[in-house]
Amino acid sequence: GEGGRWSANGQAASGELGAYGITFRGAQVDRARLDSRDGKWTFSIDQARARSVAAEGVELTAATASNVKGAIAKGQAQITSDRATVEFIKTGKAGRNEVRDVTLRNVSATYESIKGKGQWTFSSPVALARSGVAGEIQFTDARASKLSGTLIDGRAQFTSDQASAKRLKAGQSEFNEVTARDLNTAFVGSGASKGEWTFSIS
Repeated sequence: GEGGRWSANGQAASGELGAYGITFRGAQVDRARLDSRDGKWTFSIDQARARSVAAEGVELTAATASNVKGAIAKGQAQITSDRATVEFIKTGKAGRNEVRDVTLRNVSATYESIKGKGQWTFSSPVALARSGVAGEIQFTDARASKLSGTLIDGRAQFTSDQASAKRLKAGQSEFNEVTARDLNTAFVGSGASKGEWTFSIS
């Protein structure tokens, strides 16, 4: 390019990469394009994969995203993806807070610095999960509509207009075909080693 503008195309791989509070391990991108102009970076990726991703006490294993597009400028980042999948998501103590086989459609994510702390927000009109455990609650075949979330300083907060599960177990009680509207959940902990979930339904 000329002056403050240049571009690059191709594919790339990295053993470990850190950016905006996120650590990627075993990352690979295919058919990628990167452009820079006057301090603003834009990129598009046909498909991105990572063996693991860690951010604000949340750990993801075997993550993929297709048709990724984004822009980075002045410490802020905006990213979209047609479809993202994660084999395993973990927060808190292993076995107590985890979700398996997650699919998110039309994902939108934003990073910004709030009072010196990095904050990620994201949204997806449809999120699916095969199974999961949140504290003492176990669920299978879960679906959430209009899901949105925030990650900042070891705290994760999620909201959904409607969430459902084919089967839900809480302690000694079991329920089938459960649906909740205006669901609010939050995870508060120190990294991924400890923490607890809270739930509320409007």
